[in-house]
Amino acid sequence: MATVSIPLTKRFESRRASRAFVAAALSVFVLMGTLAYVYGAPASNALLNLLDGKAWFSDDENGVVMLANGASGVVDTRVKIPGGENGELRVLRVGKHSIVINDRTGQASRLDLSNLQISVSKQIAGKGVDVIALGSRMLVVNKAKGSVEVFNASSLTPLSKLSFGNPLTRAVVDSEGVAWVADAKAGQLISVHYDESTKKLVRGSVKVNPGPQFELAAVDGAPTLVDLGAQSIVTLKNRTPAKPVSIPLRSNESPAISRSIEGKTLPIAANSAGVLVLATPDQPSRTDLGRPGNEFGPPVTFGDRIYVPDLTAGELLILDTAGNMVESSRKIGNGPFSLRVEEGFLWVDDTKGEGAFVAGPDGKFRQVDKGREEVPDNVVEPAPVDLPEPISDPDRADDPNPPDVSPVPGPDAPPPPPAPASSPTAPEVAPDAPASVTAVAGNQSAVISWTQPTSYPVWTGGLRPVPLDYKIQWTDRGRTQEKIVHDALETTVEGLTNGTTYSFSVSALNSAGEGPARKSEPATPSSEVPGPPTAVAAKATASGEVNISWKAANGRGRPINGYSVSASEGSGAAQQIASGLTATTFRAAAGAGGLELGKSYTFTVVALNDLERVSIESAPSAEIRMAKAAAAPGGFTATGSSQTVQLSWTAPNLNGGTLVDYVVTGTNGLQSKNLTGTSTSFTGLSNGVAYTFGVTARTSANGLTMTGASASLAATPGTAPAISVSANAAGDRTINWSYSFNANSSGAATCTVFRSGTQIWGPAPCQGSVSGSTGGLAYSTNYEIFARAQNQFGTTDSNRVSPRTNDAPPPPPPPPSVSLGLGKSEPCDSRPSATCRRLTVTKHNFPPGSRTVSCQNGSGQFYSYSTPNDYSAVCHYGVLNSQVWVVVNGVESNRVSF
Repeated sequence: MATVSIPLTKRFESRRASRAFVAAALSVFVLMGTLAYVYGAPASNALLNLLDGKAWFSDDENGVVMLANGASGVVDTRVKIPGGENGELRVLRVGKHSIVINDRTGQASRLDLSNLQISVSKQIAGKGVDVIALGSRMLVVNKAKGSVEVFNASSLTPLSKLSFGNPLTRAVVDSEGVAWVADAKAGQLISVHYDESTKKLVRGSVKVNPGPQFELAAVDGAPTLVDLGAQSIVTLKNRTPAKPVSIPLRSNESPAISRSIEGKTLPIAANSAGVLVLATPDQPSRTDLGRPGNEFGPPVTFGDRIYVPDLTAGELLILDTAGNMVESSRKIGNGPFSLRVEEGFLWVDDTKGEGAFVAGPDGKFRQVDKGREEVPDNVVEPAPVDLPEPISDPDRADDPNPPDVSPVPGPDAPPPPPAPASSPTAPEVAPDAPASVTAVAGNQSAVISWTQPTSYPVWTGGLRPVPLDYKIQWTDRGRTQEKIVHDALETTVEGLTNGTTYSFSVSALNSAGEGPARKSEPATPSSEVPGPPTAVAAKATASGEVNISWKAANGRGRPINGYSVSASEGSGAAQQIASGLTATTFRAAAGAGGLELGKSYTFTVVALNDLERVSIESAPSAEIRMAKAAAAPGGFTATGSSQTVQLSWTAPNLNGGTLVDYVVTGTNGLQSKNLTGTSTSFTGLSNGVAYTFGVTARTSANGLTMTGASASLAATPGTAPAISVSANAAGDRTINWSYSFNANSSGAATCTVFRSGTQIWGPAPCQGSVSGSTGGLAYSTNYEIFARAQNQFGTTDSNRVSPRTNDAPPPPPPPPSVSLGLGKSEPCDSRPSATCRRLTVTKHNFPPGSRTVSCQNGSGQFYSYSTPNDYSAVCHYGVLNSQVWVVVNGVESNRVSF
């Protein structure tokens, strides 16, 4: 095997020569896995175990990928990718292989974990090409050209290809390992899997008829089509489309959607609006993130949190599953970053900078220092080993260019080392001393217990500490004795001499050596020490207490004065919770002796005799989780609408239990519901009828199901009232109106009538029918009349009518009048020698027809005549200085003097 060389940038150069051991141990470990493969234990298991609890990060600027430990956040492996500088790197796990994809250049490179070098590199991707793992092979989807091709992950050679002719979406993989793409033009979801017998890709299809804008995701292992045009999601259940579920996502909002999501809720970031849409089968919701205009990456769900990357601000937003912000945003970098859930951890990577974090299910973040923890430039070369042909390798069976292997070792070859059970990261230094050591004397024996070293940074798979060996030493009859135990924190030393005082020391050992020892207090074995209590049992109760019982200790001829009970959490030290007990039972409750809800304990008992000698500790009981019934759910709200009441609540304190479900009940014959979400609705209700609803959390612990406290409230379903209006013009500049009201069985309402936007009646309690009028309006004008009804469920405006007022009447004619004037002088008829004058009579505004003109003076009428004309000149008159006038049909003229 050649020496492993890892070229690094200056930023990643080694600063401590002692870290050479890390890389050396890694190579030795890989070698051990390879030998195990040769002799029947597949090396792939060892190589894959090396990656358990770990994930790859990338430094795109320098073309480096690095492997980080999820539990500690420590980077222990870095590899320089040839030609990877300023690329877009990601590491794809395909079966037992690690494939480095450069999404900018389309280059795919197989990273050989046995020597941390690139062994095969080919151009298979490019812009618009999606590369994912499909079991032990690699699927390449050319979305623009509409083709799907499967590759051998070992040689990066193509095995089979399908072409569809239409553009495709990205691919997702369901819980059965089948890949799915969507073809909008054909209106289909297409399934793709590789048939091992025919060595070909096999396709299937499901008709869904998506719109022109859509995306594909795997939600809880089921292919789910997000149709942006129809604003709905369609989920395949047993390869059959379920009924579309409407979601509050608008077609013009640019969505960011993760490829795969655990759980039933699909979080969608709507970029143009800056909102988070939670697409759920029962109650979709829309939450304003308060960052309009920012660009968001695909949100992911992890544990009981939803994580939304704000790529504009370089921050990670943290919300609960109801869409409520639960923590302050976490700064990641100065721009875009990636987010994924892998190996039981949440990984956050700023590929263009040094911002990198990892979080466990508890939501606690650890920073991954991408630029400080270095690996040396060279790795120590192990002794060369000849490798036989592997027994079988499904990836090589169809590989046209299988890699070469060395011949089988001869009969004199040394026996292979055992394959490691796990793949720890090798420690750098010997462990510290145990934190404490305790010795409890018995009859010719002593029980030695200790706690693990305080400095304990090495982990396997991110799940538990690397097992250590412990050396126990003591002196007996002048000779030093020792005992080695593996992966334990307690042992019993037998064969001691009663009456002799012993002191025991314990030290921890790992591959780097032995750490310092820590001594116990002296202990003196004695035949007068009582035997330990036996058959210690612990049984949880529904009230959250634990009943502990045991069989009486053997006093060995001396009376037992009492018992003490201790509790241990996991591998931690025992903590006494009761003493001086005379009975062989004890009831422990949370809070007693420091017992905490939500933590699991085993219980042990010791006996005390009349000489105040203490027995060794009993065998532990079964592990019991301290839990009691949950508190009542909080924030319980009920919102009524037509024949429906929507309920929501917040998760209560589960008091140490694990949620089974929420039991939601309703009065008036409603069927109760069992669900795990925090919202639901009851439909088909009677409007106007009051219902009382309750919600209770059921939890489980220790095989028991506990019903918690209930929250309750009353709500009445209903809908907005109905109202219509009519109106017509009546009389001079007046409009009469009336409305007709229907409460829709939804309680009292308030009504108001408006005329062209001005309130003219109400608000007042609505009645079935009400009439009124509005006057003093303008002539020949249209007025809009409508009515409004409002109740607790909403507001309804009636129809709108626009009657027109009457036209203005013509002005009255002016009254009749008569103008009298003096005409020309002429001889009088009766007295030719005298001079007379005619009276000129002008009649104004008289109706047509003949009018009677009466000529008068101070002596009365002196002449009259009838004429149809408005002007006449008659009534000769000749008395000087006398006044004369005329009366026409009763209308008197002005007076003139002759």
